[in-house]
Amino acid sequence: MVGHNDRFPGPAALNRALTLELDHRDGGREGRWRVLLGDDALARCHGQGNCTEVCPMSLSPADSIRRLRRPRRATVVRSVGLIRLADLTSPGAARLARDPRAVVFLPLGAIEQHGPHLPLLVDWRGAEELARRVAPHLRRAGWRPILAPSIPYGVSTLAVGWPGTVSLSISTLRRLIVELVNGLASHGFRRFVLTNYQADPDHLRAIAAARRALARRRQLRVLVAGFEPATRPPTPMVNRRVQALMRSPNPDREWHSGELETALMLSVDRTLVRERIARRLPPAWSRLPPRAGARRAQLSAASARAGPVTSAGRRPRERGRATP
Repeated sequence: MVGHNDRFPGPAALNRALTLELDHRDGGREGRWRVLLGDDALARCHGQGNCTEVCPMSLSPADSIRRLRRPRRATVVRSVGLIRLADLTSPGAARLARDPRAVVFLPLGAIEQHGPHLPLLVDWRGAEELARRVAPHLRRAGWRPILAPSIPYGVSTLAVGWPGTVSLSISTLRRLIVELVNGLASHGFRRFVLTNYQADPDHLRAIAAARRALARRRQLRVLVAGFEPATRPPTPMVNRRVQALMRSPNPDREWHSGELETALMLSVDRTLVRERIARRLPPAWSRLPPRAGARRAQLSAASARAGPVTSAGRRPRERGRATP
């Protein structure tokens, strides 16, 4: 089974990898996926199933390999290269804090309504996904990306009237960001990236206020990835390239819970999308009043990285499912 490539771990090792992956007590996930995603592991298996036929222990390593390749493990795959701060010991965190290459990602989400077909956690999950997608680029450039626990709640003034939405005040979110960054900085961390997927104008005001407060500490560097305060399209989140990928006949009017946010959730966790409901929803093109125009512009394209292609390689049928 390994004669053609002595670096190929073989079906027995890949079968064991799935066993460890399913064990919640196992702590070697990131290192294991670095091996599995290399050129000599899963990529070398041709999927013919011969290993199952000749297995002396009547196991099914071919099935285990198929399960490791399933799209539902995409979140784990994209986490490779990220160090999870909360998984470290105190001495481990101290060592990282002294490393000048350390960059801390702090995802900023929101818990708010996203129509009848998407869960309340879209913005929270989107913020974490931003960190996972940016981290490999930093790692290749020599940095050490660290994922801090997310702030799941944000300022959701425009959605506060819908059940399930939980909105903080601007001052509360500002203080929370400042105290978390200062707390980590007190141990030696100096570089931070706020990954933000929530574009409510009041939420962006809180982020801007937090950055101004943190800017007083000159040794700190705090950047924002995703929806950023005081920016106008085109941006990495809103641009013609994103809109050109869409199937919507009105891409400039796509926003909250529409095609792109549906595509994002189909990509990262299809089980959270109520697909039957989504397929029955009629298009609902909405325009915000002029004072909220900045939010409409920012939400016209939810995510360049997700695009309208789902994890299964299909494009979602939903178009412009907007909730006012």
